[in-house]
Amino acid sequence: MNPQASGAQSFCLLKHLGIPWCPGCGMGHSINYLLHGQWIASFKNHPLGPFAVCMLTYRTFQLGKLQVQSISELKNNIT
Repeated sequence: MNPQASGAQSFCLLKHLGIPWCPGCGMGHSINYLLHGQWIASFKNHPLGPFAVCMLTYRTFQLGKLQVQSISELKNNIT
């Protein structure tokens, strides 16, 4: 998937209004490029893209750990 493709559909209001750059779209494109290993393109689309990926990964593991803890507490209360 190429986020910069000219024929790609978009839900971005700013893009539909003719504004060429949107920070939200830039962040999404940055994350996409980063996950595909295109570091330079990622940084060019939004400099905070790598930081966002780190924070999202951290938060995902944090919530997973919390879920495992709550399930184990439920199992301990049942027995």
